[in-house]
Amino acid sequence: MSRSVIEMTHVYKTFGEVPALHDMSLRVQQGEVVGLLGPNGAGKTTTVRLILGLLKPDKGDVRLFGEDPYPDDLAHCELRRRVGVVLEEDRLYPHMTGWENLQFWTELYGMPADKAPQEINRVLQLVEMADRATSKVGTYSKGMRRRLAIARSLVNRPDVLIMDEPTSGLDPEYRVQVRDILRRLAEQGMTILITSHNLAEVEKICTRVVIIKKGRILLSSTIQDLMREYGSELVITVNTDASTLRDTPLFQELTQNPMVKEVKLYDNTVRLALAEVDNVSPIIQLFTKHQVPVKEIQTISPSLEDIYLRIVKSADD
Repeated sequence: MSRSVIEMTHVYKTFGEVPALHDMSLRVQQGEVVGLLGPNGAGKTTTVRLILGLLKPDKGDVRLFGEDPYPDDLAHCELRRRVGVVLEEDRLYPHMTGWENLQFWTELYGMPADKAPQEINRVLQLVEMADRATSKVGTYSKGMRRRLAIARSLVNRPDVLIMDEPTSGLDPEYRVQVRDILRRLAEQGMTILITSHNLAEVEKICTRVVIIKKGRILLSSTIQDLMREYGSELVITVNTDASTLRDTPLFQELTQNPMVKEVKLYDNTVRLALAEVDNVSPIIQLFTKHQVPVKEIQTISPSLEDIYLRIVKSADD
């Protein structure tokens, strides 16, 4: 049985009178790649800062490798050496070269001087920055700075990597580069916790997602189970403006059909979220029954973004 790397149990955190987290319970197992998702102000960054020991919970328990991460004393230096961190702001030194930035951190970690060059070369190769190692960081693009920040987080061979919005503000080319780095780390068995607004990236990298809103967990599920639970979508193109069907017997029958989870009307399409798509004949027969001609039928699988929006929206209803 894999052990918990990160564990939060019934955690509460407020800032003044503003609640940031409410009864948050979260567990990340060794080897998992977990995406922590939610709208702005959901509590993602607060969660990360609690896990890193930068904040203390008002109530509840936070554990990192079974220990309290908060006390700031020498006894916890070893615990923090086991954690790689990439925050939204990279905090690199622009007047130093990429190599010098990494060397500075090996010294902070207490790494032996004869071992440091080997580890620096290793992480520079991993993030494909070896050719710019001797350039000043001030000359780097944002994507290059982000890759160097990832290299810095890995130079001490941590057991877990925690990343707050790792692809925020990056051009598509650099997002792909960061995604590829994370995918390679995941394949090597690294435990990773990512907060992100980029759901397409999360879907490609993570094995599990946790969706939070207003400091509360709405859902925790593997990507595979989530796709299976929310099924596929049947897109039916009709010969009329689909919105005119809303007050018809057809729409009423569709919404009451046990096969149909949700009905959406867009332009000339009727989109049906189905529990299963093995046999859609009964659905098509309803259109025939109510004399609504069907031009085209498509079955599409929902993206993580589609599912996320549905879950967050339902929390408001």
